[in-house]
Amino acid sequence: MRTLSLLAASTVLVGILVATTAYADSRTLVTIPLRHQLPSQVLPVIQPLLSSGSTAAEFNNQLVLNATDEEVAKILHAAEDRAKRTLQQYVSKLNTLADALLEREILDEDEIRHLIGSSVHHLADNTPTTGLPGVTCPHGLS
Repeated sequence: MRTLSLLAASTVLVGILVATTAYADSRTLVTIPLRHQLPSQVLPVIQPLLSSGSTAAEFNNQLVLNATDEEVAKILHAAEDRAKRTLQQYVSKLNTLADALLEREILDEDEIRHLIGSSVHHLADNTPTTGLPGVTCPHGLS
């Protein structure tokens, strides 16, 4: 009987360990609405950030992730960091444009180009980046 009790206890312990491991690696379904870019532009950037078993897909201008909480957090933090760097990089142009708009209220395209130069979407080397080492964006995503 003692052998049976040890076997039952071992089975319960193994079940707990398997359940804990499965829970620790559990994935959640997350939907992220995209307002300024198409999912087909974002997917090539997101997919390298996902581990095997996690997936990213598009549906109705939304990004649908089946990923761990850590992967989702990594993706969102990378996007936030990129947005901050972009704002910091162009803060002087933003201030120039804001001052001109306060003064004149309406600016046409030529006036804007004269004030701040060409579009910030055109990078010097034409290689848009995600801000993540080794991960670049397809054209049109910068």
